[in-house]
Amino acid sequence: NLYALAGVAGQDAKLVERHGVLAVASRWQSVNKASASVLAATDGTLDGFGADAWLANWDVVGIGNDNLQIGANGKVVRIDAGGALMYRAQGGKKAFGDNVSELDSLRDSAVNPHAAAVFGKMSQADITASIAKIVAIKNSDIKSMVEKHGPGSTAEKIALYETLVARKG
Repeated sequence: NLYALAGVAGQDAKLVERHGVLAVASRWQSVNKASASVLAATDGTLDGFGADAWLANWDVVGIGNDNLQIGANGKVVRIDAGGALMYRAQGGKKAFGDNVSELDSLRDSAVNPHAAAVFGKMSQADITASIAKIVAIKNSDIKSMVEKHGPGSTAEKIALYETLVARKG
């Protein structure tokens, strides 16, 4: 939902309970995997980079280019945001603070080779345009989204909101 605020296509996922177990459900979409070079050249990839960095989605591309795929409309869809915000792709906690170090780390092959294969050759103009989409998001919209979908307690939601606003900064 935070990706949607930035105008970036992603899965329509939500938490559900199935047979007493918490799970994630989403509508089925026809998508296709592609090479890093094809992904880098596909509409929706580079202009979503600012959102990937803002949300600290370390696993945006995926090990096998399986988290960033091409939809039926020929545009990129981010189909798995499990590596975003406070958690790593496999579920462990990660540092998620005010500094958006992902603007560099997602383009650095020594830090994140999978993401760097897609985002590493972005121009400064591409980066600036993708960040502008994040800066344009109203803080009140972030607050509403976090209040509706954010984690646990009121204090946790406030903390997430404040971090997202600071990262957008």
